[in-house]
Amino acid sequence: EKKKMETDPPLVAFLKDVSGNSKRVETEFKTLTSTYFHLSPFHCPSAEKNEEDKEKRREIAMRKKRMSAREMKKLGLTKIDKKQNYEEFVDLNKLWTEYLVDLLEGTPQPQWPVKIIKADLTGASIRVVQSRCPTNVGIEGIVILETQHSFKIVTRKNVVKTVLKAGTIFAIPFLQSFITVFGSHFCTRSSERSS
Repeated sequence: EKKKMETDPPLVAFLKDVSGNSKRVETEFKTLTSTYFHLSPFHCPSAEKNEEDKEKRREIAMRKKRMSAREMKKLGLTKIDKKQNYEEFVDLNKLWTEYLVDLLEGTPQPQWPVKIIKADLTGASIRVVQSRCPTNVGIEGIVILETQHSFKIVTRKNVVKTVLKAGTIFAIPFLQSFITVFGSHFCTRSSERSS
């Protein structure tokens, strides 16, 4: 019988030693080895649901993700050609004028500059009255891009000029008059000024 134990698989030998009933262990082992079991992969509905939830959250995060300034610059979205057609921006200026009329409605004229400082000036007709840089004085046109520190203005000669806000005084024509504002008051992003 010792010879038989040596040839038995380790599990059978162990069970024979533990149980002491070698005949029963052998018959059970033969039954187990002759029967085939089909084991399906482990299925856990809660784990599957968690995976679906993770995927949904990932998709939502990708949809909500905004491009950084660096990504926008890399794609060329902030680049504006030096030659732009002034006439294409006249409609934008009309839309901005309507926006300003709604913004200033019911406000006394002396308080207009305070309201305009909080407004977005993209589309505004603007003129440089005084500047640290003397070559900027007299530039007149429509603001096509407002950044934190500068305005990009398209002139009637279809040329885009960049004018720094700091150290510059601007005049904005509105209802047969001009509203004079200091550029240093605009040295924040328009989204930050409005809040």
